[in-house]
Amino acid sequence: MPVFAALTYVQISEATGDTDDIWTDSITVTSGNLLIVLTGFVSAATDVQTITDSASNTYTLFTGSKVNTNNAAEIWYATN
Repeated sequence: MPVFAALTYVQISEATGDTDDIWTDSITVTSGNLLIVLTGFVSAATDVQTITDSASNTYTLFTGSKVNTNNAAEIWYATN
């Protein structure tokens, strides 16, 4: 049976806006962290195309769904 390390909450950062935002923040990331990004947006015509960070981590879309015609949410993750 595989052995998994305990999960530990490290930190959260958030931003809100009502336009096409490019959001930046500075967080401390330790090697081996699992990075999770939750996006939510109000737009029938767009979705998140990519997520990048200054450490060149590769983010992968885990799941996403349209709540209704104009609202959607996505979860992205990266390991570093």
